[in-house]
Amino acid sequence: MGEIRMSGKLEKLEDLTPDPENANEGTARGASALETSMEVYGAGRSIAADRDGVVFAGNKTLEQAVAMGLKPRFVHTTGDELVVVVRDDLSFAENPAKVRGLAYADNRVGELSLKWNPDRVRKDLDEGLKFKPVFFTPEEIAERFTNVTADNTGEQSTASTEPPHDPQTCPQCGRKIKAAKEAASKTGKKKSGA
Repeated sequence: MGEIRMSGKLEKLEDLTPDPENANEGTARGASALETSMEVYGAGRSIAADRDGVVFAGNKTLEQAVAMGLKPRFVHTTGDELVVVVRDDLSFAENPAKVRGLAYADNRVGELSLKWNPDRVRKDLDEGLKFKPVFFTPEEIAERFTNVTADNTGEQSTASTEPPHDPQTCPQCGRKIKAAKEAASKTGKKKSGA
């Protein structure tokens, strides 16, 4: 592997550039939820930029952080470390409601903010982007981004066209949720009664 180079010094949020071709257009409700979350709970997670300072994950968060005048802390990595944001002002032991509130806000903002730009996605696929079926099955690509062929994953889909036999399926990702009894039997533990 070659030497990793950084193109410039990143010191302030203004040194970062939002992704000019971000596939997530965002929504007004998502922007409002993000603003409220950051005002109530502060910044809860990091954003990601390439070595040139172009943000590829967290563009809406960057915009809100600039509006709020937050200071950045830059962490340089090559993807072989997990950057853990430790909030020294939060504790489950002292204020579980606030910690849980941030957790819910973080996940909900992601849901509310997502609005795919089908033209951008089609362009990325046409330029050779291949999705793993865990992210988008060929059928989902064809459904969500019309005029896109279903073979842009580079892999065979393992998705079934039949409805799941078990009604316990995650509504977000479609992954089957194991029943407590089944999961307990695999670990040798019995489900405790409530």
